[in-house]
Amino acid sequence: MAIDERLFEQVPLNTRERTACSPANPGPKWRGILIQAPSRAWHPAVAGAPKKPGGIPICGLYTLDMAAIAASPPLTLVALDVQRKEAFRGAVVDKDPSPEEPRPGEKPFNPADYRGVATSSYFNPDLAKYVKLPPRSAVYEVFAEYGGAVSNRVTIQVLGP
Repeated sequence: MAIDERLFEQVPLNTRERTACSPANPGPKWRGILIQAPSRAWHPAVAGAPKKPGGIPICGLYTLDMAAIAASPPLTLVALDVQRKEAFRGAVVDKDPSPEEPRPGEKPFNPADYRGVATSSYFNPDLAKYVKLPPRSAVYEVFAEYGGAVSNRVTIQVLGP
């Protein structure tokens, strides 16, 4: 299903909300990652770019087994420069300004306790915030990795200085 490209300008970046640009949920038995993105976007280094949304939204949905997530690095975005054959990657992780210590005596997370349990979430990271793209024009093939799963690939033409 084609998405009106203008809708990507309204995506609340770095949230876990379902948006008009989010992939459709394939149902409760499905496991994996799906993403959608605009076909063209401005690199954040371009000052005064027309209709610059403030970032490059990657709208996604995952449904994964808890045990797979527990044994996995964080959700990671990968951008492959199609022409130069260079790969750029970044984990979708934000530093917590006020982290909390576990309470004394609290049992650590045990993935075995969640065997057979899956979790699902929408996500809308700004590709340019988590992946350090060079300030140049390029065509990228973008995908996400998490919990041992790899998403579909989307192509984004990034317009640079």
